[in-house]
Amino acid sequence: RSVALTPGKKREAELRFSFQNNLREPGMDQQGKYEIQSLSEYFRNYIAWRMDNFIEERAELSFRLSRYLKISSALSLREIKPTYEYEYKGIKVNDFYADELKISARFAYGEEIHMFGNQKIVYYEGNPVFKIDYMRGIDLFNRESYNYNRLEAALDVRAYKGRIGQANIRIAGGYIDRPLPYSLLFTGEGSKSYFPLLITNTFQTMKPYEFLSDRYVNIFFTHNFGSLLLETRWFKPRFVVAQNTGWGTLRNATDHDIDFKTKEKIYLESGLLINNIIRFKIFNLYYVGFGGGAFYRYGYYGYDKVLDNLALKASITVALE
Repeated sequence: RSVALTPGKKREAELRFSFQNNLREPGMDQQGKYEIQSLSEYFRNYIAWRMDNFIEERAELSFRLSRYLKISSALSLREIKPTYEYEYKGIKVNDFYADELKISARFAYGEEIHMFGNQKIVYYEGNPVFKIDYMRGIDLFNRESYNYNRLEAALDVRAYKGRIGQANIRIAGGYIDRPLPYSLLFTGEGSKSYFPLLITNTFQTMKPYEFLSDRYVNIFFTHNFGSLLLETRWFKPRFVVAQNTGWGTLRNATDHDIDFKTKEKIYLESGLLINNIIRFKIFNLYYVGFGGGAFYRYGYYGYDKVLDNLALKASITVALE
């Protein structure tokens, strides 16, 4: 439930008060709930299976500081109840408090957003796009809430666009300054599941909660070579190569009695996709394309059996042309 006030439409100023008693993945920030979600972020929700009961009272103020820069700040009073078996420092965790102050900034140079009915439609995502979130754990009402500093940032860059296609890079990282329970750490980076759909900015051969960290750096690289074959209205194949790399570490790993790994040795996977094997237009506005491909896991975290390292993925793309 939420109530929103819009004191300044020109600056997209919004003051929102909300309450939720819901399920949420551990380690996943929910700030984007009221923002525009990409198709991949939307599908990511469907592979979640390890959840916390998340009870939150929240006050949030957001506004556009300039044409391409949006700022938000929030105060959250949160109670978290794991729905799975978990012990922290030898004690079973049934619930705990994690009250938090948060400041976020998103800069998207050249971004274009238009209204389509009551929905915001992104015509151009911008380049580069930089987002940073700073969270401070606080204890306002002596609820034994955890104190911590948590920082996450991501930079998306279209590094090249020319005769041989387009290259995109995402560099993402996070840092937490002290040991915390499982739900407040970084996990959920993988997307290998029963739902074999390509989910961008995740590791396609990694299970959702396979790794855990309090410091991490991930790099996602793709190069789309464009069409190298005959094109038709319904057939417009795009060949894409991908390289994903990740590193992470965790203090006091033995404090957590739950299944996980850490990735100090560098996680590696590569992939090949053919997008837009079939495509069609919807609402006389967007082209939706269907394709697929495969990713392979290798290096220190590779498995002995070849098939265990392989992830077959279907892809869905949305474009204006």
